[in-house]
Order: sequence, then structure tokens, then C-alpha cells
Amino acid sequence: MTGGPCEPPDHENQTLQEIQRRLEEQERLNTLQEVQLRLREQERLNREAEARLNEIERLNREVEAKRKEDEEKRKEVERLNREVEARRKEDEKRKEVERLNREVEARRKEDEKKRKEVERLHREVEARRKEDEEKRKEVERLHREVEARRKEDEEKRKEVERLNREVEARRKEDKERRKQDEERRQKEDEGRRKRDEEEKVRHQREEKKRRKEEAEAKRRREEEETRRRKEEEEEARRKAVQEARMLATLKNLEEQANDARRRETEAIEARKREEQFRKDMQERQRQSDEERAAFQRQLEEQAIEAKRREEEVAEAKLREEWSRREAEEQRRQAEEERIEFEHRLEESEEKLSKGIRPVVWPTKEEVAAAKAKVQYDPERLHFAVCGSSGSGKSSLINSFRGLKKSDLGAADVGNVETTLEVTRYADPRTELPYPRFVWCDIPGAGTLKIPAWQYFNEQGLFIFDFIVLVYDLVRDHHAFCC
Repeated sequence: MTGGPCEPPDHENQTLQEIQRRLEEQERLNTLQEVQLRLREQERLNREAEARLNEIERLNREVEAKRKEDEEKRKEVERLNREVEARRKEDEKRKEVERLNREVEARRKEDEKKRKEVERLHREVEARRKEDEEKRKEVERLHREVEARRKEDEEKRKEVERLNREVEARRKEDKERRKQDEERRQKEDEGRRKRDEEEKVRHQREEKKRRKEEAEAKRRREEEETRRRKEEEEEARRKAVQEARMLATLKNLEEQANDARRRETEAIEARKREEQFRKDMQERQRQSDEERAAFQRQLEEQAIEAKRREEEVAEAKLREEWSRREAEEQRRQAEEERIEFEHRLEESEEKLSKGIRPVVWPTKEEVAAAKAKVQYDPERLHFAVCGSSGSGKSSLINSFRGLKKSDLGAADVGNVETTLEVTRYADPRTELPYPRFVWCDIPGAGTLKIPAWQYFNEQGLFIFDFIVLVYDLVRDHHAFCC
């Protein structure tokens, strides 16, 4: 055999040619898809730019129309303000003159009435003062009479007390005398009992004598009883007379005390009427002061009202100037936004022509929607398994979870684009830390349905804790070499 390089077998050449042909077809497909995506993106950007330009033109037309309208309104307002101001000044002058005339006339009449009222009040005060002076003298006289009667009543009370003491002394004497009579009768009864006992012994001998003595004793007792009853009746009559005199005296004293209290009440009422009159005069003076203060406040309020109207006119002019400036500011901002949009549009077109994709950051709403889509749980670890289409992401997830493709709950396995939506797989194992793992199968990138440059944001990869990138060396060899 001659020496030389080893030639590869024919079947290996055919395999390599087949692989090269498939890679070229895949590259052509990817290029075609990329061109289509660029064309669609360019069309979308053009439509957005056209819509934004139309919006800016509409805003400019609205701003211009509003500015013209505001200018016309401002001129109309100025004209109306001038007319209103002129009429207001005329009306104010006329009303002010009429008001001043009415006020002068009213004040003159009011002053006349007040002067007459004051004179009448002075007369009333003088009459009441004289009347009060007379009443005061009468009250002093009544006080003197009351004092004299009080002294007289005090003397009468002392006399009544003296009489009561005498009555009490007499009552004690009568009681003592009755007690002595009772003791004397008891002694006599005792003597009689003794004599009766002695008479029983000598009953037969001295019966006649005893009967005489008994008759004599009975007579003496009857006389004594008659005398005692007469004395008691006399004492009762004397007590009744004394009590009647005392009652009459007490009644007179009570009437005099009532009369004194009545006169004192009349004096108090007179003082109250005098105090009420003084309060009425003070109240009238206060009302007069309040009326003067109210008139002064009314003048001040009218001056404040005139000043407020002037301030309202000035404020209306300021609001008009502010509206005009605001319209100019809105027009300027719209113009700046239009220039900025055109600048960004030119930059985007330039970057797209150079193959540079625009940078797109997810918003808060997109982050929340992505978390809700995968049922994100802060207590767990979320793994995103992603890569090119057909690179074996689903098979790798099954391996991570300890499952085969035929097991229940395993991820679907296919050659191309088996996964079209983000699919969430919990780890079926129960020992820690596997229950905390959540595996998400992300659709493959680089297909017509899932463009490559929008892959990260469209699939919500920014919410995952870990990203596992699956890379197929055989499929991507040709792209790497190129």
C-alpha cells in the first residue's frame, strides 16, 4: 500500500454533507426569520412614529386653536372688564352719593331721636332719682320703726319670759303644795288606819264615839276636798287668763314682726327696682355703643369689599396671563417631545440598520404580571431552564426532578418547539431541600413564534432566582464556526 493521508469513508462524507446542508438550511431560515422580524419591527416603529407625529400635529393644532381662542377671550374679557369697570365706577359713585345722603339724613333723624330719647331718659332718671330718694327716706324711716318695734318686741319677749318663769314657779309651788296635801292625807289615812285598829280592839266599848269621830272625819275630808277643788278651779281659771294674755301678746308680736318683714320686703323691692333701672340705662348705653361700632364696621366692610373687587380684577388678569403662559409652555413641551421622538426614531432606525437591538427595561406592571404567570413564591427558589429551540430543556428538567419522560407529571419532550408557554414544575421529592425547588420550562428562542432578541423580556426571565442555559454544541457548531 502506498503511503498518504487517510480518506474518510463515504458514509461519513455523506453524513457531514447532510449536517452541513441542514445547518445551511437552518441558517437560511434563521436569517429569513431575522429579516422578517426586522421588517415587522421597522413597520411597527414607522406606524408608531407616524401615529406620534399625527398626535403631535393634532396637539399643535389644538394648542394653536386654544391660543387663538384664549387670545380672543382675553381681548373680550379686557373689553368687558373695561366696560364693567367704567359702569361699576359710575354706579359706585352714584350709589355712594345716594348712600351718603341717606346716611346723613338717617343719622340726623337718628341723632334727633337719640337726643329726645336722652332728654326723656334724663327726665325719667331725675324723676326716678327723686322717687328713689323718697323711697330711701321711707325705707330709713321703716328701718327705724322696725328697729324700735324690734326693741319693743325684745322687751315684750323678756316680759313674756319673766311671766313664763313666774308661771313655772307657781306651777312648781302648786305641785309642791299638792304633794304636801297628799302627804298630809296619807299621814291622816295612816293615823286613821291605826285608830281603826285601836278601835277594833275597843270596838265594843267606843262604837258610839267612833261613829261620831268617823262622821267628823268624813265631814272634814269633804270640806278639805271641796276646798281643794275650789283651789284647783281657781288656779285653772288664773292659768287660762294668763295663757289668753300670753297668746294675745304673742299674736300682737307676730303681727308686728310680719309687718316689719313686709316693710323690709318692700324696701328690698325698691332697691331691686332701682338696680334694674340702673341696668336698663347701662343696657341702653351699651346698645348705643354697639350701634355706633356696627356702623363703623359696616363702613370698614364696604371699604374691604371695594378692595376685594379690585383684587379679583387683578387676579383675573393674572389668571389670563397664566393661561397664556401655560398654553405656550404646553406648545413648547409638545415641540420638544416631537423633536425628542424624531431623534429617538432616527437613532432606532440607525441601530436597526446596524443590527443593534433597542434596550427594553421591564416595568413594574410587567414584573407583577410575570410573577403571577409563574406563581412566584418568595419562600421557594425558582429555576428558569432556557435555551435555543430543540436543545433538550424539558429532558434536563425531568433529570433535575428525578423523573423519566414516561413518568406521570414529567415535562413533554420533543425535537422542536414542544414548549410554547412557560410551564411550572414543582419538585416531587419530599426530602429537603427539594420541596423548595420550582423548575420552569421556558420556550426555546430563535423561532418565528419566539424571536431571539425579545426572549429575555417576553419570557419574564428577570424574576427568576437562577437561570440554567442549555446549549447544544452539535447544533450550534456551524454558527460558532461562522
